[in-house]
Amino acid sequence: MSDRPGRVITHENLLEHVWGPAHRQDLDYLRVAVRALRKKVEADPASCRLIINKPGVGYRIAIEARARALRSSPILST
Repeated sequence: MSDRPGRVITHENLLEHVWGPAHRQDLDYLRVAVRALRKKVEADPASCRLIINKPGVGYRIAIEARARALRSSPILST
């Protein structure tokens, strides 16, 4: 999908790669999945500092926030 960190991945691209080409327009699937993922990885899911939405386009991972999260992870710091 993307080999450049921090790049925005389109909704359609995410949907096609995760659920298949027949679901390229099913944004509800993607929104539910991103909401669940944010609950697992964001310190405060309402603030959306790690998974950033680009309205009408797609999502990107905030590289700086990801690095901080990895450093502070109790699992990865051992």
